[in-house]
Amino acid sequence: MNIFLFIPEPLEAGLHLLRALAPVVPMVETEIFNNHQELKRRLRQPIQDEAVAVLLAPDLPTLKALQTMRDLLRFVSVILIVPSEDPEIMKQVHHLRPRYLASLGDDFRDAAAVLDKMRHREIPRLQLGAQPGAQPGAA
Repeated sequence: MNIFLFIPEPLEAGLHLLRALAPVVPMVETEIFNNHQELKRRLRQPIQDEAVAVLLAPDLPTLKALQTMRDLLRFVSVILIVPSEDPEIMKQVHHLRPRYLASLGDDFRDAAAVLDKMRHREIPRLQLGAQPGAQPGAA
């Protein structure tokens, strides 16, 4: 699984997020970005496996910059962290279609648990030529 982590600047919340994610996500599986242009450039490259993006948007301008990537994030599960539940911010949030939404004031344990579930969910694969509902190996 590809895991993209966006922390735009050295924020205390970014350190808390890294600490919360460390027990559930091997950092070798994680690509960390602090610039939205770098993240955009990476998302334009082929992604070989499932992908999750954990996006920390500490303010409205950063959230709007992330929205410019919504087409690139179309097939990426998004965990979005925003500064507050301010109505103006909430209007912008849904453009990114997050699977999970957290606030900067959270301790990020729930976000880490959601990411852990995403990493371990099993995706059913259809065997070529198999009939839906048929048992594998049954003729």
